[in-house]
Amino acid sequence: MQSEHIDIVGCFVNLVGATLGLAVFTPEKQREIDTMLRTQWGGQEVYIKKSDVDVEARAVAIRAKYNGRNRRELMVEYNISRAQFYKILKGD
Repeated sequence: MQSEHIDIVGCFVNLVGATLGLAVFTPEKQREIDTMLRTQWGGQEVYIKKSDVDVEARAVAIRAKYNGRNRRELMVEYNISRAQFYKILKGD
């Protein structure tokens, strides 16, 4: 059995198609969007954030909750590294 390799553009187009349905996102529209994305972004490295986090609000919350002894708990709660934790405390 051979697995099919789908790149990020193909994955995006399939996800939108599955979400909207073929009545709205017709195969013709899918091909059009696929072509536009590949033309505009093809060959470039694109960074996609893991989540839509309000970085400043998160930093304020971490600083407010930090008591000098709960670094590990806050790192787990906010899913951040030790280096990121100290950057936040420093204000970077």
